[in-house]
Order: sequence, then C-alpha cells, then structure tokens
Amino acid sequence: MGSSNRFRSTPMVDLKWKGILYEEDDEPILLFDEDDVHTIREYRMSLIGKVLNPKKQNVEKLIQYMPTQWKMQDRITANGLGNGKFLFNFASEEDLQAVLKQGPFHYNFCMFVLVRWEPIVHDDYPWIIPFWVEISGIPLHLWTVKNLKNIGRKLGHVDTIELEAGRLLIDVDTRKPLVFKKKVQSPDGEEVTITINGGNIQLLGTRNFDRRESALHSEVKALRWAMENMLQHSTCQNFGTDCKELIAMIKDLHAWPSFATELERIETLLICFPDFDIIHVPRARNQFSDFLAKTARSFHRKLHFIGCSVSVWLPSPPQV
Repeated sequence: MGSSNRFRSTPMVDLKWKGILYEEDDEPILLFDEDDVHTIREYRMSLIGKVLNPKKQNVEKLIQYMPTQWKMQDRITANGLGNGKFLFNFASEEDLQAVLKQGPFHYNFCMFVLVRWEPIVHDDYPWIIPFWVEISGIPLHLWTVKNLKNIGRKLGHVDTIELEAGRLLIDVDTRKPLVFKKKVQSPDGEEVTITINGGNIQLLGTRNFDRRESALHSEVKALRWAMENMLQHSTCQNFGTDCKELIAMIKDLHAWPSFATELERIETLLICFPDFDIIHVPRARNQFSDFLAKTARSFHRKLHFIGCSVSVWLPSPPQV
C-alpha cells in the first residue's frame, strides 16, 4: 500500500515542478475587480508613500520614525508594502489632513512621496508630490491667472491658484527633475527669468576646492559658492556657519585687508541679498553639513553636487 501511494504521487510532483521550471507563457496573470466596497472603505483613511532614494532611506525605520515626528505614534499604524512603498493608516480624517499639510516630506535628508491612497494600478505609483510654489519675476502687467496657469503646467498639474500671492498648488511628477528657474517670453518676444520657490523644499549641496592659503580662505570661498547657488536655485537669504571668524569678517568686510580679493566678490553678492543674515551654528548641531563637507574633502577628483536629496553615489549620511 505504501509503495503504491509513492508511485502515484511521483508523477504529480514531476508535473508541478515542470510547470514552474519550463512554463514559457509570460502573459500577465489576470486579477479580478470584485467591487469590494469594504476593502475600498478600509483604505480610505490611509496615506500611501514611496521612498525616492532607496539606498539612503530604510522603509522600516521611516515608518517607525515619521509617526513620532508627527506626534501621532499612538494614533497611526504603518505597514511596509515592498518595493520601497508603505502605508500609514489613520483613525481620523483630522489627523490625516494634519499630516498632509506638513508636506513635502523628507526622511534621512531625502524626499519621499506621501499621498492619499487611491485604487491605482501602476509600478511607479505613487509618484506625485503636491507642492505649493511661489512664482516671482513676472512683469506686473502680465501677472494674470492665465499666465500663472501656463507657468504651472510646465511644472505639473495645477490644482489651485492664488493670484495675489503668486502661489500655485501643483502636482509634481517625482520622476522628472525639479526646476527652480524658467525663462518666460512676453507677447513682444522679450524674455525674463522667473524664480520658482518651492516653500520648504530641502536643498543640499557640496563641493570640493583646491587647497587654499588657510582654513578661513576656504570658509570664504565656500560662502561665496553657497551665495552664488542660492541666487540660481532658491530665494533663501539666511546662511549658517560653524566659523565665528567668518561671521566677524562679513560684518566688517574692510577690516580684513589680506582677504580683500575674496571679500570683494562677497560684497558684490550682498547687493543681491537685501535681507542677508548669517548665524553661528555649532558643528555638533549641524552634523549633516559637516558630513557633506568631509565627504567632499575625501574625494580625489572634482565634486560639485546640488540637489533635493543625497545622490546615490555619495556615501550614506548619518542616520536620523
């Protein structure tokens, strides 16, 4: 009897493994939409997210950390969904909306997507980040809803326009690079450059320089580089440094004759920063900037990086 059972089971095992190993049909497996209202209702109080820099962002740590940041750790449950995606489940609409208003979102110095869950089927979902952006530089006689909308469409889908403030709520596609400046053309063919300020978009940058005469010379050159890039990429006018001598130097530019050449360029740049301010930030309170600086120094070739998150080819930053 035992022998007979083994004999009958063998062909079944062979057929099963042959089906897995040798099946050449690569047609997608059909999923059925059963119109399950209960499932849809279950996730209507959820936010779905996706990390944009998987090498720098650990999903398990993110879903543990963010509810604490929002001070809702006792009111949110979280699940990892695989492929860098995750779900935050809320008990109330009030809490869900309170979190959404805090976007755009960052974890470990990189942005991540977080939107209200929808029944969308796509490998890249979710990929849209809602941004409030402010537009400046449009000639006053061309400051119209139609023109703001045309500008917004170049950035993404326009949800809301606040004409007087020059603000637009735009759904930005994270698969495309962000734009902070754009040429616009008047009906007469004249061109001007407008600035697009993304509110609390986090901008990171690092660069290595040739060895200077002193550490203070390097600090001055680094500030000049930061100011020049802020003019291109942001409307920020506030700077921080762990070098107290640099602050003293900026407050009295002409009291440092040995730095006259370097400070002449800083003085010219200050004309473009009417609300310029620079404060002292101890290195212990600004570990990430210190990390970027040390990373740049360790490179044996030229390094010049600016972006909204740490590039994948840079070493991992200190964990949050």
